[in-house]
Amino acid sequence: MVDTFPHVAAIIPAAGTGTRLQAQLNQPKQFARLAGKPLLTHTLLVFEQCEVIEDIVIPAREEDISTIWDETVTPYSITKVREVLPGGRTRQESVWNGMQALQTTPPEIVVVHDAARIFIRPDIIREAVVTAEQYGGSVVGTPAVDTMKMTHGTVIESTVDRTVLWSAQTPQTFRYHLLCRAFQNALATGYTGTDEAMLVEQLGEQVVLIRGSKQNFKVTDPDDLEIARALVTYREGGGSS
Repeated sequence: MVDTFPHVAAIIPAAGTGTRLQAQLNQPKQFARLAGKPLLTHTLLVFEQCEVIEDIVIPAREEDISTIWDETVTPYSITKVREVLPGGRTRQESVWNGMQALQTTPPEIVVVHDAARIFIRPDIIREAVVTAEQYGGSVVGTPAVDTMKMTHGTVIESTVDRTVLWSAQTPQTFRYHLLCRAFQNALATGYTGTDEAMLVEQLGEQVVLIRGSKQNFKVTDPDDLEIARALVTYREGGGSS
């Protein structure tokens, strides 16, 4: 049970600029305002409210570290953020920096979550942690609902069985020492993955999918930002989803 965990920590990488939104916003997307709060703050507040999370570390661009403290953490009384540290050139490097920042007092479970998925729910985080404790690793996702096509360029080659396909989201949650081994293996072999689960899969270890929510989408382009703003405004205005 989660109650027996001595330490569960979250890594929320925020070292990217969000190139698809950068031109419109003239700032990294994590500072875009939704209902008056920075995008990153909306995500941090969910983790602040989730009882299983004890610590948060945020890998970020060095030039953004003070801004993250001054604009997204301190004004909202977010107390679980332990460190905002320099990230890397890639997500993989940033998360590894976060893992190393936790090694002095390593957690038993580490939760990695995209800063731009602001609608994650505490109950999903908790289920991810429980599943990772039991099996070693978990990934939140949603089953594919559209017909999936295999293509060569824009020409369809075949139709893929969607019943075996999921869209991976975050959080991606693992036993800390398992994820350390996965990163160390990736460093030793020069392997690069698009998410943490790929690194763990390379070890031949089991990762279990748990069902998330379609609302747990990642804000990546102007349309996503407008949808997120509308949802936040609706929720904070007293509506229910």
